[in-house]
Amino acid sequence: MMISFRNMTDKEWDQIQDVHLKGAFSCTHAAWPIFRKQKFGRIVNTASAAGLFGKTPRRVSPLALP
Repeated sequence: MMISFRNMTDKEWDQIQDVHLKGAFSCTHAAWPIFRKQKFGRIVNTASAAGLFGKTPRRVSPLALP
């Protein structure tokens, strides 16, 4: 379901950000001890094309990932 920015609540905004940004953080955080132990690791965060062509607010989240 697409929610327009005008009608979006703070809770709905937070849910979208949690999925996209917190998800990337959580995966990185879980892998960190393994990377430290083996003294090497790489993480590749990907985002959907919605970051370029989607509609606000889903467009914002993918662009926030490095």
